[in-house]
Amino acid sequence: MRQQARDTLNGGAPERRRSAWSLVGLGGRALLASITIIATGRALNTDGFGVYIGIVAYVGLLAPMASLGTGEVLIKRVSREHSELREAWGATLGTTFTVGLALYLITIALATVILPGRDLGVIALFGGVEFLSTGIMHNHARACAALDKYPELAAVHIADSAARAAMALIFWLSGSTDLRVLATMMLASMAVTAFGSGIWLRTVQGGPKLKRRELIPAAQEGSRFALGDAAQTVQTNVDKTMLLRAGFDDDAGLYGAGVRLITYSLLPAMSIFSAAYPEFFRRGADGIESAYRYSRELRKRVFGATVGGAILAVLLSPVMGFVLGGEFDGVVPVVLALAVYPILRGMQINIGDVLSGSGRQGYRSKVQLVTAVLNVVLNIVLIPDYTWKGAVAATYLSELVFLGLCWFGVQQGRKAERLPMP
Repeated sequence: MRQQARDTLNGGAPERRRSAWSLVGLGGRALLASITIIATGRALNTDGFGVYIGIVAYVGLLAPMASLGTGEVLIKRVSREHSELREAWGATLGTTFTVGLALYLITIALATVILPGRDLGVIALFGGVEFLSTGIMHNHARACAALDKYPELAAVHIADSAARAAMALIFWLSGSTDLRVLATMMLASMAVTAFGSGIWLRTVQGGPKLKRRELIPAAQEGSRFALGDAAQTVQTNVDKTMLLRAGFDDDAGLYGAGVRLITYSLLPAMSIFSAAYPEFFRRGADGIESAYRYSRELRKRVFGATVGGAILAVLLSPVMGFVLGGEFDGVVPVVLALAVYPILRGMQINIGDVLSGSGRQGYRSKVQLVTAVLNVVLNIVLIPDYTWKGAVAATYLSELVFLGLCWFGVQQGRKAERLPMP
């Protein structure tokens, strides 16, 4: 029955076609994000760009918890039964508008302690951009993925980044260097885009159906995903925030630009994972061994995609320094230092999705939380003396721990599944 359901999804569209559409969406998103980076880098130079990237990294620390993981629950429920979309979407939006608002206010309040002396108005405006993007746009994309509507998924990804890119270009061409102006423009464009995508999704799939009695159960299940997402975001963004807090504005700019290029090199692999994520839940319904076998089917493709992406990032790093201009030629050593990261990250996601798909998201989230704390501690120790090099070292050490613990969890799950029932 499950196999038949998989074959009929999206008219029997093969997984490679779904991956191709994911790549279109993620690739378009990366291209537009590159325009944003180039425009803001050109307008602000390394120190101003470092402030921008540090603030965006900070406001993104809690943004993934805006919907408290109900977006992942939506994928889980709807990928197995399409008729549950309206209820799952309603639970996601209801949680986002309550939990998300509370977390947004907490983010602003904590900024006075974490980023003292920085413009609180700018932080609040960029916070609005990130919470709208993560709480609304990303969940619209999840709904499309759960329904195997990958052309629509690509459109949502592109619309999200297009809103920022357009405003960044206007900001650069205007000659302004005021971050408050940029943040206001981006917030306005993101609000319009989020509202428009919601109207479009409602027209195509039907409107959300909010059942208050489903909010708490959905939030309880989603909290395991939210914890993992938040921990992963901390691990990804805290180093840039801490560089800014320590006063290394230039280094934060160079490091942020290098990390963005490395992130783009993961796009081919992420397109594979985006297409495969709902399938992990379908396979995982039959047990962890089924999900693990599926991960092995993806392994060679993922490894080839991450190696190719890493090589391309290294080759493009001098070009990026030239395009951004100013003092951005220092981005090349950053990219070289991070060149192995895409391969490591691809291995992590491949094995981590086995845990999520087979009902072991709680374990994955705990591992992410442990390694996020480790990453923060390492950054506190290393950044004051080694600046961005300390951030790179903290990243590799914590990511290796994460991979090892996820692998251990999968093997323990497989072993337990093979034991005879008493």
